[in-house]
Amino acid sequence: MMVEVEDDPRETLMYVAAQTKEMARVEKEVYAPILRQWHPCPAAIAAVTLHACFGTYFKWFVSKMDGCLSSESMRALQTASDLDKYLVQMAHDDDGAGHGSKKMIPYDVDSIVVSLVTEWMDDRLQIGAECVRRARDSETWNPGSKSEPYAQSAVDLMKLAKVTVDVLMEIHQRWPMSEPFQNLADGIDRLVHRYSSFLASSCGAGTKEGYTPQLPPLTRCGQDKRLLHQLLLNLNCVAGGGNGEAAIATTARAMTRVRPTTSGATQRLYARLNTLHYMLGVLHSIDRSLAPRGQQRHIIGHRRARSSFFDRAYPAVEAAIVHVTELSGYRLVFLDSAHYFHQILYQGGVAEARIGPALCIMKQNMAFLCSVVSDRAQPLAVREVMKASIEAFLMALLAGGSGRAFSREDSSADLASLMRLFCSCGEGLVTEEVVEMEFAAAEGVVDLMGLPMEKLIDEFRRSSSGCMMMIPPMTRRWIRSDANTLLHVLCHRDHEAASRFLKKTFDLPKRR
Repeated sequence: MMVEVEDDPRETLMYVAAQTKEMARVEKEVYAPILRQWHPCPAAIAAVTLHACFGTYFKWFVSKMDGCLSSESMRALQTASDLDKYLVQMAHDDDGAGHGSKKMIPYDVDSIVVSLVTEWMDDRLQIGAECVRRARDSETWNPGSKSEPYAQSAVDLMKLAKVTVDVLMEIHQRWPMSEPFQNLADGIDRLVHRYSSFLASSCGAGTKEGYTPQLPPLTRCGQDKRLLHQLLLNLNCVAGGGNGEAAIATTARAMTRVRPTTSGATQRLYARLNTLHYMLGVLHSIDRSLAPRGQQRHIIGHRRARSSFFDRAYPAVEAAIVHVTELSGYRLVFLDSAHYFHQILYQGGVAEARIGPALCIMKQNMAFLCSVVSDRAQPLAVREVMKASIEAFLMALLAGGSGRAFSREDSSADLASLMRLFCSCGEGLVTEEVVEMEFAAAEGVVDLMGLPMEKLIDEFRRSSSGCMMMIPPMTRRWIRSDANTLLHVLCHRDHEAASRFLKKTFDLPKRR
């Protein structure tokens, strides 16, 4: 047979296979009954001959494929596989002893498909590795539009992974296979793990504590009582009776045109957050598609009793999300908004020293956060900002240096105002129960400031576990039961008994 079609070798292969099958049918049904008087198995001889002739052309076709795994290529390979089985069965039926079929070398289409799939997957994974290298070398992490606020390198990587899995699923419909699926899943697992680990390590500060200011050394309260009295008097007079609501309202009106203080570096952390959540969503989609209803029985046995194909990527992405979210919250509060939180809060005894300016700034920053950060990333991001804001407020109360002056009523009212800010962030971001839980520890610390001196010293002794001669270690956890927190409250208490206790127990110097 001469074939002059030169356009598409896949179409040519299917055409030749169809004609070969028709020729074999004619040999079996028309000529074999006549030729049987001269040969015991003429149909088997015809099947072996046709099988060898088509096999020569099939080898040429495979050599021209070059790793092409289109649906047309799969159809052509399926046609060749069907013809292979048909001719082998024809020879076996005509030669009961199977001598003819034993001489037929199978086309082994299954092995060819697996080899092509493996080569193709390796090429795709190499492209994925290039996406990771590009992210490391040139990704800017600038947030884009709200609809696609992700890093382009991550979009390229995850789209490549999703398309590759979809193509493999299509191939799987014709040739059920499990090993390529697992190899592809392992490759995607490594790439996503590497990408998310690099992303987390490229954020700068290392840990959230890197953004918190150094605490001043512990001293006994040694302010002049007349000065302290005047500072408190000024605060209470300006605040309108001590509750501070009028001052906060006045300052809030003055701050209505203040722009958010979110820096470019913090915005780039937001872009990283969006990218990680985007990757996590696509990873979940790929994980589900790798074990669909029709393929589950072929694949599950190769999952080594794991609940997911991506047992390295998932923990890496989730850990990176927690890390970047913490950094973004602490950077926003302690660096971008440091002037309003840690630097001027309760400094100087004027109305602007209350929390009003900080509330206005944080409201602007939270609105900006929600306009840039993707919906899935917002709840955790807002919660970390809330945690950082609480810590900044408590640091100003307990470790803010000697220039601050406030009453317990001031701090209690301002803490309540800060709490209301996060309660009003929007439905679905943080629930009222979560806000109350996060603020419970801060409320306990503020309550310490109203305890009688004897009870405060007793609580400190109990929390110190009998080690009264050593200053308790700083845990950076401002909670009522923490010995270091109680010690800071004592150091800021303008009381003679507190001063004597600190002098006798730790020989702390007076504040100057």
